[in-house]
Amino acid sequence: MKVITSYQYEQGRLKSLFDQICDEKNWKNPIHCVIPKHSFNDYNEACVHFTGAGLTPKGHGEMIECTSPGYYNTIGA
Repeated sequence: MKVITSYQYEQGRLKSLFDQICDEKNWKNPIHCVIPKHSFNDYNEACVHFTGAGLTPKGHGEMIECTSPGYYNTIGA
């Protein structure tokens, strides 16, 4: 029987969300995406977890455009 820790569960949940919004070629690059407004907090949490920076929402409506500096820019690389 395999035991999944709370950390493993949370890491998997956040990675699944982050993989949907990050650059496919290099996850450390800046992020530019359009997401459902009602899911902003979840995607933002994933972005902060993996890059250290949150999403900046632009616009209104059911779908919102978001950007984030990405990992490289956040750490100053």
